[in-house]
Amino acid sequence: MYEEPSRANLPADVKERIANLVVIWQDLAALFGPGEVAAGWVRRPNADFGDEPPLRRMTMGLMEDLIDVRRYLDLARQGW
Repeated sequence: MYEEPSRANLPADVKERIANLVVIWQDLAALFGPGEVAAGWVRRPNADFGDEPPLRRMTMGLMEDLIDVRRYLDLARQGW
């Protein structure tokens, strides 16, 4: 799918979810480096997400939840 996206027989919303997850992963790597620090951030409760871990928000099923985490990390990369 990565090398030939046009051959991926996935619904548009699934492709959008994957794209958002890739950007979230890139933001985490840029902010924390690859590995456990980034993984820990995703799993730790965060006041900005109602004291829930961002991972919980990302897995609630709504596209908007993924986009919220993505925006949050984009802002963090920009230095707020």
